[in-house]
Amino acid sequence: MGERSRAQRLRRWAIRSVIVVAVAYGIVYLNGPTWLVWVAWAYVALTLATAFLLTRPGTGGDKGA
Repeated sequence: MGERSRAQRLRRWAIRSVIVVAVAYGIVYLNGPTWLVWVAWAYVALTLATAFLLTRPGTGGDKGA
């Protein structure tokens, strides 16, 4: 379950990130603020880094010390 769960979580985060960037570019295309693209890419970087850190094997609360 661990690896499959990790893959599913990373896929969900990747899909969400693509949606966020696409929406940001769409808003900028409709004469929105251009800084929104930078914010979207920062969100993607932070989200994907967090996704990898939180879904690393062995970081779950079920492991004993």
